[in-house]
Amino acid sequence: MQRAAAIGPRRSRERRPIVVTLDNGRQSAQYPTKSAPVIVDDGVLVADDRSQLWRHDLKTGEIEWMTPSLERPTKGIVQLPQVVDRTVVFGCYDGTVTRLDVATGEVIWRRKIDSSIHATPSIDAVRRAVTVNTEQWNRGQPKGHLQCLDLDTGRLLWRHAHAWWPPGSTLLCAEERLIVAPCNDQTLVRAWAMATTGSSTGPPARRSRSTWV
Repeated sequence: MQRAAAIGPRRSRERRPIVVTLDNGRQSAQYPTKSAPVIVDDGVLVADDRSQLWRHDLKTGEIEWMTPSLERPTKGIVQLPQVVDRTVVFGCYDGTVTRLDVATGEVIWRRKIDSSIHATPSIDAVRRAVTVNTEQWNRGQPKGHLQCLDLDTGRLLWRHAHAWWPPGSTLLCAEERLIVAPCNDQTLVRAWAMATTGSSTGPPARRSRSTWV
């Protein structure tokens, strides 16, 4: 596992937790969450705002495992975890992208690639690639990147520099072999850049040969 230099510690602001309690009373968990759960096989994956990913039994709610990220920054995992090949890939506000085994919670790879990540990664299972918008604090001069990692190893394949923070998620157009990425500098990045009329914080959508943002 490769780690870059850590950012200065930031304390998490406590929020009202989502409380998970078993009927048999043997286990309980309390954590705040901002993203939807994901059902895979007979389990439920839940990412929390304290930089932890949980797996609960789908029928009983019993905690099967919990895997933390590297740090616990002001925010945690606010993106939707992506399931592929019985693994789960997610970004975190500590600037990491992680791939876990969904059955055990074991880390397959983890890379710290920027200061923070708001966006949900796009997974191209055919070409074995993970693409994600990332943010760089840059000492008060915010910027960001569109980054592509190898799905199997986490190795950086390429990086495109944004002129500002890009909190929005990317859109994968697999059949056309392209990624559309929004940014808060009022641009969309494809193999080209074009102006939008405002900040782009949500994921683009695609219909036919048109992209909506």
